[in-house]
Amino acid sequence: MNLQHIVKDTVKAREGLLLVEFNNGLTVGYERKDREVAYGIIQRKNIPYEATKPLSLETQTKTEYSHEAFRFFFDYGVKKDESLNQEQLATVQNLVEPLDIQKIKSVDYATVAQNVGIGLCSPILFPLGIIGTSLSMLTGSKTLGFAGMVGRHSPVLAFHGLKELIEPSKQYMQIGNQDTLTSDSDSKLPAIAVVTQFRGNQSIKGSSSDKFPWLDVILPSGHSWFLTYGPYYSSDINFRRAAAVDKDAYNSSKYFLKADSLVQSQLTALIEEEESFGRKAESFKKEMIPELHRELLKQVGFL
Repeated sequence: MNLQHIVKDTVKAREGLLLVEFNNGLTVGYERKDREVAYGIIQRKNIPYEATKPLSLETQTKTEYSHEAFRFFFDYGVKKDESLNQEQLATVQNLVEPLDIQKIKSVDYATVAQNVGIGLCSPILFPLGIIGTSLSMLTGSKTLGFAGMVGRHSPVLAFHGLKELIEPSKQYMQIGNQDTLTSDSDSKLPAIAVVTQFRGNQSIKGSSSDKFPWLDVILPSGHSWFLTYGPYYSSDINFRRAAAVDKDAYNSSKYFLKADSLVQSQLTALIEEEESFGRKAESFKKEMIPELHRELLKQVGFL
């Protein structure tokens, strides 16, 4: 077996540091020291830490990278994981594009009722506010100070309440193309879940026609992503990967997306690639015969 035949790319960081990326998606880091070469699989998501501990090319015993080498190899692995994550997010965006998710604004009626209610009482509250502020200055009472402030600002609060009716401030998303959804749960299509609000740790699910700040996109495998938008989340629609894999969330879904099968296959392949790193690392570790690596390093001019 010649490792050169399965090399995808090589990266020389500086004198004595080398990265070799193989066709199986794994990368091996090499550090040339005074008396030995330390080499090991670069840490990636789903690769056990034990599988990444470096060995001495000469003695095949465990060794350590220098701090600089460890930092460089670790950062490289993080960047590769982030690149794969961004590729997944871009594919999810393509997957949900047919939904035609729109940004909308809605009136915050609770704020309107509160502010206009206070404003209607301003003929009484305003003079009481002035009195409350004066008494607060004399007595040092924070309660009177707060009451005085509300009273003095009651006309302004009424203005903001009326402004909310004219220029709504609450931001939501809404599905513009309902025709892309189906209730057929036997087709293994991606599921979506509209989350209209949260009560503690519990998410309240809504209808596909509701406005919402949060949308879950769930694959049949239980892998999921969520879209957020609004003042408590982000100023634009934001895509993020959910940490947990939850098949129950898929099985309990009511709505399924008639997704492009090619895009869904691409997303599934990216997930499988990510999850295969651990298995590949364990297998590749056993194949890391020192003679093969020494031959490879000579071929690329590292030894």
